[in-house]
Amino acid sequence: MIQENASQAPSNRIRASVKIIEKKEIAEGTLGLYLEKPNGFTYCAGQYVLLHVPQLSEKGGREATHPMSLASAPYQDYLLISMRVSQSDFKQTINNMAVGEELVVDGPIGNFILNNDNHPIVFLAGGIGIAPFLGMILDQQNNGWPRPITLFYGNKTPQNTAFLELLRGIKSDKFLFIPTMSQLSDDDKTWAGERGRITASMVSKYVKDVMVPIYYIVGLPEMVKATKEEMLKLGVKSENIKIEFFTGYTK
Repeated sequence: MIQENASQAPSNRIRASVKIIEKKEIAEGTLGLYLEKPNGFTYCAGQYVLLHVPQLSEKGGREATHPMSLASAPYQDYLLISMRVSQSDFKQTINNMAVGEELVVDGPIGNFILNNDNHPIVFLAGGIGIAPFLGMILDQQNNGWPRPITLFYGNKTPQNTAFLELLRGIKSDKFLFIPTMSQLSDDDKTWAGERGRITASMVSKYVKDVMVPIYYIVGLPEMVKATKEEMLKLGVKSENIKIEFFTGYTK
């Protein structure tokens, strides 16, 4: 994972074996992996772990270990990892593992955390990039919404949108959720929300003063690059744009 303009998180990294406590489909082709939280494991919302599959240890490197964002919030008693299920050995092995089997987590890692200030927050997520934002949103909700949050969340269809109903269910005047779909046909009337990718005009439609918030962008490299350019078009200062993108998904 690559991070830019990140804040500084405390360092308390540990490595531990953890059991799978639950697995469920959280969207089409997307797995929610609930893991035991190791004793003494503390983290900031937005951080990630290195997830290691012991069965693949002989293969080493990226075949056995991937960086994975934590979609859970620090106050929760489990670690939640969300991942698109591909045909890679890593993901297929995890997908076929049973509740009670063990994986290894190494972390927390990363500085993609909220700034310690009073600026409103705008999150811009593409696909599975929602993971760190979900942890941040739940953490802010648990802390009484210290700052308002606006979440723009782009996906192809509602069916492949992870945590869609969970996010729709968060009710607060401090939280505004704008999901947008990019691959719906024009005659599809089942979706009444925004369509297309996240653009400058879409953001300015919902954010009253675009110069005030801090912007956080997560997704594939091409999505992050394009969305950052849209924010710069609005006049947002580069230092007020924090980004994280997943290098492992680069085509």
